[in-house]
Amino acid sequence: MNAKQWFNWHSLTGVWTGLLLFIICWSGTFATLSNELDWLTNSNIRAQSTQPAQISLADAYDIVATARPTDKVSFANAPLAPGFNYDVVIETADGQWRHVYVDPVSGVIAGDSSYFTIQRFFRDYHRVLFGPFNRTFAAYMVFLLALPLLISIVSALYLYRHWWRKFFTLSWGRQRRANVASLHKLVGLWGLWFSLLIALTSVWYLYEALRSDVIDGKVAYMGAGSYAVKQLPALSNNQGDSLPLSQLLDKVQQLRPELQIRSVWFDNGYLQVNGQAGHVLVRDRANKVYVNPVNSDIVYNQNASDLSLYWRLSDTADPLHFGDFAGLISKVIWFVFGLLLSFMALSGSYMYLKRQLAKRQQLVYGKTLVILVSGTVLMLAGSIWAGYQAMLSYGVNSQLPNMPLATSSFLLGWTLLTLLIVVYWCYRLLGLYRQQ
Repeated sequence: MNAKQWFNWHSLTGVWTGLLLFIICWSGTFATLSNELDWLTNSNIRAQSTQPAQISLADAYDIVATARPTDKVSFANAPLAPGFNYDVVIETADGQWRHVYVDPVSGVIAGDSSYFTIQRFFRDYHRVLFGPFNRTFAAYMVFLLALPLLISIVSALYLYRHWWRKFFTLSWGRQRRANVASLHKLVGLWGLWFSLLIALTSVWYLYEALRSDVIDGKVAYMGAGSYAVKQLPALSNNQGDSLPLSQLLDKVQQLRPELQIRSVWFDNGYLQVNGQAGHVLVRDRANKVYVNPVNSDIVYNQNASDLSLYWRLSDTADPLHFGDFAGLISKVIWFVFGLLLSFMALSGSYMYLKRQLAKRQQLVYGKTLVILVSGTVLMLAGSIWAGYQAMLSYGVNSQLPNMPLATSSFLLGWTLLTLLIVVYWCYRLLGLYRQQ
């Protein structure tokens, strides 16, 4: 292709998908720090001190099980970082899931909260936009945005000749379009590695979704259900009572003394233990142990270093995509570059239309732009309704979930800010289109 064709590919993919790509990048940016935002806005999550834990994960599990005898403990998570409480998730007698927080030093239950948190909000919104119209369709639409992002990256490298020499080149003058164009290029260069990383991991998610929905339905190598390539045998329902969780976890630590246990939950009768064992860039479930809870037999022991390339990549995609592999430092870096990528998604569209207007050129596929922007706005409007319905599902008796005021205020403020950005961008973009 010649330079003009490359430019058209770069510009039009950005113009057509810019708004939707912004929404996905914008929400994903805040998803990287969503647990920390919950910590800031919900005092129940905050531990009384940052001292090392004095009680174990099994102790926290038992404390909640004893205090809430009519509820079912679904799973339990170790503190995310110093200053966080244990997070034990329960299912209440009326079918609602809730977080119960246990102080890691004193063992006191600090409180509980709805399962709908800032983390849950951004997870559902970033992945499926709360599923307006259809969750599967929304998920594939989000995954497919990786393709125009890749096209934009490849075409930009071809168009911006000798780009490796221009990491400190910023031209600033009186023309707004020229300033935006220069800033767009500079931000694009510094965020090149990040954009490529997000695009490639999104392509991986697209393949995993296709494998799950179309090919063979497998999302794990080993597990206690049909979702796994190698399925553990079903446990008998009448094999007896489970041993104490502390005894089961002691057995796991004897087998894997290097394993830092991060979460426990029961999977079709088996106790699944997940954690970290010193491997680079893997999520917790890359290291997992399945235990028979009745006799404490280790049924399966998975070490991340033993995984095939495919399953190692599967367990590496999340840390790379969300930047949670090095604690708060990597999350902040991902947050900053996520903001830059969000800026790129909107500035490219604006810059292209300004360029066409300045040259008095007719916008190619202008009606397509109007249709796609209108469709995106309609989907975003649908996502607001879908989000409201999702919140009701986390409440009691079809009521909105009871969240801390600071949490509700943050989510409301973020939503209003996002709507303001979208409305202003559409107003400016369609205003330029009418001048054609």
